[in-house]
Amino acid sequence: MRKKGIIFCTSILLFWGFLLFGINEEARENEKILSTAIKTEDELNLMKEGREASEELPGAFVRFCEKELPYDGNYGFYYISQSMNTEQFEGQLKTLDHQTEVYFYEDSYWKDKKSAVREGHPFRFIVFGDGWYTEDEIVFSGLPIISITGDLVESEQKSVSNNSRIVVWNPSDAIAGGMYTIKESYCTYYERGASSRQFDKKSFGIRLFDEKGDSQSKSFLGMRDDNKWILNALYSDTSKIREKLALDIWSEISPNLSGSRMEYAEVFVNGFYRGLYGLMEPIDRKQLSLKEGDYLYKCGSLEGINKEYYVPLSDCMETEDIEVEYPKEPQPDIWAPMQYYTEFITEGNITENSVKLDEENVVNYWLFAQFLSASDNIDKNFFIAASEDGNGLLLQKIPWDLNYSFGDAWSDETTNMTKFGVFDIDTIYSLQDYQNLYQSRPDEISGLTKSLWNSMRDGVIQQERLCEAADEYMTMLAESGAFARESLRWPEAENNTDISSIKEYIGERIAFLDSVIADGSNYGD
Repeated sequence: MRKKGIIFCTSILLFWGFLLFGINEEARENEKILSTAIKTEDELNLMKEGREASEELPGAFVRFCEKELPYDGNYGFYYISQSMNTEQFEGQLKTLDHQTEVYFYEDSYWKDKKSAVREGHPFRFIVFGDGWYTEDEIVFSGLPIISITGDLVESEQKSVSNNSRIVVWNPSDAIAGGMYTIKESYCTYYERGASSRQFDKKSFGIRLFDEKGDSQSKSFLGMRDDNKWILNALYSDTSKIREKLALDIWSEISPNLSGSRMEYAEVFVNGFYRGLYGLMEPIDRKQLSLKEGDYLYKCGSLEGINKEYYVPLSDCMETEDIEVEYPKEPQPDIWAPMQYYTEFITEGNITENSVKLDEENVVNYWLFAQFLSASDNIDKNFFIAASEDGNGLLLQKIPWDLNYSFGDAWSDETTNMTKFGVFDIDTIYSLQDYQNLYQSRPDEISGLTKSLWNSMRDGVIQQERLCEAADEYMTMLAESGAFARESLRWPEAENNTDISSIKEYIGERIAFLDSVIADGSNYGD
């Protein structure tokens, strides 16, 4: 009787053991990532038997959300953009037809998405066809991904498409309610920038076209709907966060005269990884809501320029120093607003009564440049907008190209032409439009300066707030895996995730300017 009981119990245990084993096997068989089954290496090795290894890249046979995967020929990895705010991998990886099958290899990192993304962990995958197989690896990025294919053109081609293509993967599209979107367009792309062209990592200008070659607009990464975009290489800033912080500050200081916005992305060009970039909106008529009769100028440099500089330009729309951004076609007196601004710079007044300088804008710009120690935006790298305000033309100033900020300055001592601390924390920079304005009415402009600084100090210019924003951006870049890949791709840039010097600069610069502006006796010199 006792023996029968033992046999019965053993049978029950075996039954439940086999049942649980079957359930676990079925669960493992049904486990999928990106709608793709996961198998052990032993299982996949068995499936390889009788098949030949193909030299064809597996990306030729699979699509992610029906789009070709971006590929890096440097390291042989495919890339997929993923949200950093979810625990599950999102999207579908499928083969092009029923003749092929795709599988992922078993990997413990499938259960730890955050670590996989942060560490850039490569996941193996394999494609089986009729008598063949091919395999490779996929890396998941925590940032949007931009892929460009096609020929680089020498310069901006305003009406011609060379049938290059751009694809933008956004795992959390704010405009689409946080959903995963993939947007694409024909495009023309070209190198842009002045001194930045000397670096191997290039910035690009992009113009979008439809299949007929006509201009078309699209919204990317939650920004405006447009046909013109900028990919900023962010090369000279070792932290990659300065420009974004600076743009955020200006947008809050001057919401009615906002400059560009920027969002991070990882960029691939013709099958090779180019690194971490900032996708930016251009400063143009649309960004500033300009209308017919208004003007916009991009000022590379005004150093040594006087109002006579413009006299011989006539129908010319661009010089080595200044470019007419709007209107787009020559017209009589197209340089007149710049002549008036230059007249104020050089002579301290504007002789035309119908043209005014926006004094609050001038003071805001001065405070902005002083806080950032924006040494590269003193007599260069800004826009001048001239718009009708009901009483004539109003001249206003918008900053541009803000990589030399938060303590960084140009230096030929390093490979990336950047050095921190070139200027002391107590340096006051002389901006001639502000200096002339101050000297014309010292008490009034001093009072306006204090008032606007106090407003900034109650809002955006707060040490804790800005340091938190700096930490947030650096965390994003590090946790996405992008910062490590960027640093591996461009080691000579000397990138560094340690932003303690930026945060120290913020605190020390605020304290210094608080003292100087409260005193009000020397900032107009």
